[in-house]
Amino acid sequence: MSLTAYSHTFKKELQVSQLKELFDKAVPAIPCDFKDFVRADVECSSCLAKGASVVREGKNAKGEIVKQEHFAFRDASGGDPHQKYCDHYTGPDKIKSPDNDALIDFRTSNSPVTEIIKKMVCAGIENKVFTQQDIRNMREWYIDIRTNNTAKFEISPHLINIAHMAFYLHFKTPKVDEYIDDKYRDTRNGFNLDHEVYKSLVFKHPQYRFTNLTAQDKRWLNDARLADVRKKAALLIKTNNGELVFDRRFLDDKAPLVFRLANEIRSLKVRLSEAIPSSRARYNNPLMALASLLLFVSDWDYDLAVDKLKQIVHIKQVIDLTAGNVIGLNPFINHSAWSIVQILNRIKNETNDQTNYQLEFDKEKERLKKVFSVL
Repeated sequence: MSLTAYSHTFKKELQVSQLKELFDKAVPAIPCDFKDFVRADVECSSCLAKGASVVREGKNAKGEIVKQEHFAFRDASGGDPHQKYCDHYTGPDKIKSPDNDALIDFRTSNSPVTEIIKKMVCAGIENKVFTQQDIRNMREWYIDIRTNNTAKFEISPHLINIAHMAFYLHFKTPKVDEYIDDKYRDTRNGFNLDHEVYKSLVFKHPQYRFTNLTAQDKRWLNDARLADVRKKAALLIKTNNGELVFDRRFLDDKAPLVFRLANEIRSLKVRLSEAIPSSRARYNNPLMALASLLLFVSDWDYDLAVDKLKQIVHIKQVIDLTAGNVIGLNPFINHSAWSIVQILNRIKNETNDQTNYQLEFDKEKERLKKVFSVL
């Protein structure tokens, strides 16, 4: 159910009642009835689907509203025109991806951080730093790049933990070139058998060692040290293995700019710096959505985006707090996790790695149990 949708004519996201009021007051008058206007003019705020119609509010026998007035979308044959990943798509083949969280609904703010970002968006729109049409155009850009740059991956989730251990070995014991079966090691305190298995597997598959990676690959695989990134990467493998997905490499040049600007936004707003640790800025979706928008309207020029940010920060009063009732977008959601998965998949393919990692993990674990005399 779409409570709001984007109007091309009025260049903003509107509720049905707001659109009807603007339609009735338009000068010169719009030369068609409201129903035809809606179908031709309105598109889904999330996926840009066409074919809108108005569904009037529903009331029960007591006259109580049980269904809000909203927009519905149907194509010429009566089918659902929404993209399969859109929240409003109702087909049985709906794509349920962690990436669906890339859309940030500023209309239903439920956190202090989202509320602060929403007010900054309002200030930006009210003072013409950017427009609702810019926000809509950014969604179109993302849909286009997401649709036209796809790839498949099929890897074992064990490779995520191998990448983690490769990072550990590279920075903690860089001169170690082989796994040593130390049967006299103390296994009473701080011993983790699974970690030992992954250490051993790193040496068995040296193509994943950091010494054999490019600087670009290392940049993203560094994040395999973070438990929440590894958890997200494992989820992406579980839900997307063998499926055609957006190839994140097409955003690799832009991601560092957005991460950097997100931290700049945080540092310039005291309440944001108090609420978000610097190390977590890149994982905050509303913050990343604003950083992405500023860079998008600046043609990805970092200095220009900072100038626009400072304009917004210096605005002391916002009159229209409804201007930010829009759906924002963080194209870089889960970017580290996606990059790790896709880099490991590329290395696997380039080295023709056909290993059954579950089988090898189980086999090595049984061997090391005997080495370390653990159950």
